[in-house]
Formats: sequence, structure tokens, C-alpha cells
Amino acid sequence: NTTIPVGKHELAAGHWLVVPEVTHITYQAQPMTLDVLMEAKRQGLKTAFVYYDATPLSRADLNEMASNHETYMQQLLLSDLIVPISNWSARELTSFFHVHEEAVLTQTPRIAALPLPGESQLASRVTKPVTLNETSKFILSIGSIVPHKNQVALIHAFERYCEAYPETDWQLLLAGNLHPDLISEIKRATEQNS
Repeated sequence: NTTIPVGKHELAAGHWLVVPEVTHITYQAQPMTLDVLMEAKRQGLKTAFVYYDATPLSRADLNEMASNHETYMQQLLLSDLIVPISNWSARELTSFFHVHEEAVLTQTPRIAALPLPGESQLASRVTKPVTLNETSKFILSIGSIVPHKNQVALIHAFERYCEAYPETDWQLLLAGNLHPDLISEIKRATEQNS
């Protein structure tokens, strides 16, 4: 690891620190969000945080990180800019600030969604439209391919359908970022059903 010192800047010069990670998920003993924000301010840097979602606040299986995630979201109020990865995440965060934190619009940081496309570890990013003929029938599932969204259950159901109706011309298409825990299952299904 190389440490790169950040020198002092004049705030008016418009230098930014962009934080792409969730700062409470760290190898450090304590979450780093507040430390990052305060050091950036001391160095004359504006701060921008990429924001993903509030999933830990609504999922029982992520309960152990919910408190840290809630604190992280509260501390984002001290940033200058928050860049949610989707319009949904932007609305969710804005609602959290207004309802949960009772923050008024003039006191919150600027929130500007920048929807990010998903990628898969199995293939390069698709940059050209998938060509389907006019008679193609397909089921399209869009969203991060993660255990709690049950795309594996969808794949298994589609495989059972194809076994029962082997002459079907239906196709199942999934589009989204692939969670590492599901790579082998998705790869198996792709290879067996291509």
C-alpha cells in the first residue's frame, strides 16, 4: 500500500474528494465516514459520495449492519454531493433525509442520480442491442443478480417449464450485476441451456 498525502486546498478552488465505497464497510476498527468528511473539510476539499441503497435497513438478514448503515446515511448529510446509482436510490435517500432525519431541502447536500449499468463477471459488457427476431418470445429480468432477489428460483422455474415443454421458443434473459456467490449457478444454467 502506498500512502499519497493530500495537501491543503482552498475551498474556493473547487477540489473534490470522491468516495465510491460505503465507508462503514471497512477493515478499520470503526466506520470511517465521519473521519473522511472531517479530513476533507480540513484539507479544503468538497466531498461527493456514491450512494448505493438502504437495503440493510429493510432486510432481516443484514440486520447486523443496519445500525452502521443508518449512521452512514445520516452522516452523508454533511457531504456536498451524493451520487445515487439509480433514480430509485435517489428517491429512497431523499425520503430518508426528509422523513427519518427531518432534514429540510436547503440543509441537505445536492443529490444527483447517475444510474450505473450492471456488468457480469461471465462476459464483457454488452454494448450492442441483443438481436431478436419479430417472433422471439422472451422473459426479461433486470436488476442486480443477488441471492435475495430470487433470480436463481426464476431460473429453476424456467428450467422446469422447458423440461415440461421442450419445444418452447421462450427464452429467459437476465441483465444485471452478478453477485459472486451466484456465479457458478448462473454459469451452470447458461451452459446447460444455451
